[in-house]
Formats: sequence, C-alpha cells, structure tokens
Amino acid sequence: MPAAAKTAQSQAIDPHDTLGSFLPSLTSTPAPQSRPITRRANYEQGRALEVLGHAIEYLIDSHLYLVGEPATRADSEATQILMQHSRQIFSECAEVVPPIRRLKLWIAEKFSPTASC
Repeated sequence: MPAAAKTAQSQAIDPHDTLGSFLPSLTSTPAPQSRPITRRANYEQGRALEVLGHAIEYLIDSHLYLVGEPATRADSEATQILMQHSRQIFSECAEVVPPIRRLKLWIAEKFSPTASC
C-alpha cells in the first residue's frame, strides 16, 4: 500500500467514535510551545480544577458506554463550558518562573544597552 494511502487510512475517523464527533477540540493537537507554563494554584483554585476535571471526565466517560446513542449538542456544550472554566482558573493561578530564567531575565535587563544607570 502506498505511503499516502496509509496516511489517509490512519487519519480516517471511526464512525463509532463518539468523542471525535462531539469533542473535536480534544482530538486536535495544539501547536507546540517553546516553554511549558508552570503555575501554582492556591487551595481554592486547586480544588476547583480538581472538581472541574472530574466533571469533564465523567461527561466524557459516560458517553463511552452509550453504544447505541449518539452524543448530543448539549453534551458537547457542557463539556466545553467546563473546559473553558478550567482554563480560566488555570490562567488565574500564579505563574512559576524557574530561578535560571529569572537570572537570565535579570542579566538581560541589567546589561541591556537601553538600561539607564
């Protein structure tokens, strides 16, 4: 089988795959970032992220066992709303900057030609 046919065949969507039909954002791969963002959550934020994660997992898992029933638009919207809130809470968490990066930023700031003395 030619390589192009293998690639097209591997990218074919399974008609029984309910996740791909109602959660296309989960099946697409995000663009790679140069550095991962590390954040530190306080207790409330951590607990909220945990509860939202369990709710999202429950909604998705519940559709894996519904073999004969198609996913509905409401299921997709509910999952996406929960994911949106999860991303919002994550973005509000304090960003952790590694010490080596802080040092590099300090050196760049201190010795840049535009720095005023």
